[in-house]
Order: sequence, then structure tokens, then C-alpha cells
Amino acid sequence: MIRISKAGVGGAKRFARPAPASAPGFTLVELLVVVAIVALLLAILTPTLARARAEARAIVCLNNVHQLCVVLTEYASQYGRYPPNVQSPAPARWWYDYERLGRMMQVRSNSSTSTTLEVRGPAVTCPEDPDAVRSYAMNVFASCTFDKAITDTKTGAQWGPNCGNPCSLILVAERWATGGSASTGWWSPATIGSVAIAGTTPGQRFGVGGGIFLNTFRYGPANSELPFAYHRKRGGPGGGTQAIGRVVIGYADSHAELKRSDLLANPGTNLSLLDSLWSPRDMALNVKPR
Repeated sequence: MIRISKAGVGGAKRFARPAPASAPGFTLVELLVVVAIVALLLAILTPTLARARAEARAIVCLNNVHQLCVVLTEYASQYGRYPPNVQSPAPARWWYDYERLGRMMQVRSNSSTSTTLEVRGPAVTCPEDPDAVRSYAMNVFASCTFDKAITDTKTGAQWGPNCGNPCSLILVAERWATGGSASTGWWSPATIGSVAIAGTTPGQRFGVGGGIFLNTFRYGPANSELPFAYHRKRGGPGGGTQAIGRVVIGYADSHAELKRSDLLANPGTNLSLLDSLWSPRDMALNVKPR
């Protein structure tokens, strides 16, 4: 006898599908562990990223100073001398005027305090110098003409593009800004090496032996024109405007370096290490300050 299922002829027996198991979720402990691991990774990576960004800004500054040295070298090859830096007799003439490097760099920028066209902006600004329009200065002793008051100090000798030892002679360097304001932007004076009194030694210009007195206005008094704080390593020695840290210097052979303060002068002896020279007279003037 043939039995016919209740599903009908040719029908298939239907089976109920089991309900899908619910997916397991994170427990509170597991979530806290993940959060702790992420926080730990961030704590480890953040200083590394900050250092990497700081080094990238230093490279931009190095490139700026190198390019300025190249343009100054081109100027010297055309005219047989470096540009003038002189206040009087009027009109004042500076290396960054349009008639000099501005023309060669194809930069035209009106000064906020003068109708003189001069170089300003990113090409002459260190990324570590906030609200600045110019961060660099030319070594006063490389100027073909400069104010006689500087010559009278007897703290250096004028030199030109054909001077020996170009790899050590400072041509351009970062300098504390002492002009301008927060609204107009801050700028460095035209020259570096001119803030000195009779008897100032090369080492004092680097900040040892008491250094020199300079009011940076934005950051207070400093004992060197060189802003070693701009590229000071995080957690390294030095603080504020102390002449401890690193600074970008460009040389007469057109190369630029990020120099540590302890490679420029010895605070133990108060003498320049003669790695970087303000003028050819540095070796004769490199004596302990009185």
C-alpha cells in the first residue's frame, strides 16, 4: 500500500531552520584594553611625529639660507662685491632691496613702513619664526659698504667674495627679529655681527663669555644675535633665548648648515671654536673676554 505524506504528492518534507546564533560583542574589559593600546601608541608616536615635523621645518630653513647664499654669490660674480648695507648717507641701501637681491630673486614686496621695494615672505622666513616677514641677515663684514660706526669697534675686518676660507666665513644667518610688530609682521635687521662694543670677541657673538646684549622685544633679552632657540631639540639643553641649541648658517661658498651651539663656541673657555668665522680677524681676536 502506498502512503502519501501530508506534504502532498512529490512534496518535500519541510524542516524549520535554526535561528542564527547572535554574534559575540566586545566586553568592557576588551574595549578598555584596546583604548589603552591606542593611547600608548599615540604617546609613543606623537613625540616622534613632532620631531619629524621640526626637522622638516629646519630643512626648509636650510634651503632658504642656501638659496640666499647662491643669489649673493651670483650678485658678487656680476659686480665683484657683495651688496651694501648702509643707513647713511641717504637713501639707505640694504642687501634685500629690490635693486639688489629682490631683482635677482624676482620678488617685489612693499614694506609696511616704507615705499622701498624689498624681499619679504617665505623665501626669507624661517618656518620656526612665527608672524615673521624676514628671518635672515647678512654678515655685516661681507658688505661692500657699511656704516663707519661698526668699523670703529675693531671687532672684525671687511671681506669680499675673493677672500680665502669661504667654507668657514659666515655670509647669511638666522637672526632674532627686532623690528616690526604683531600686526605688521616681525623682521630681522639687515645685518648680523654689528651688535657689539669695542673688545667684543668672536665667541661672545656666539653667546659665550657673557655674550652681547640684545633685546628681541618679542622674547625678551638675549646674549647673541643668533636665535639658537628656533631649532633647539625637544627636551635638549637650553631654554628661552639662551644661546644653546641650533641655528642655520650660510657660508661664502654657498653651502648652509644647521649648527649646534657647542660646535661654534666653548662655554668653558669662552672662546670661539673657529668653525664659523665672522671675519678673517677672528683668529687674532679669539681671546678670553675681559
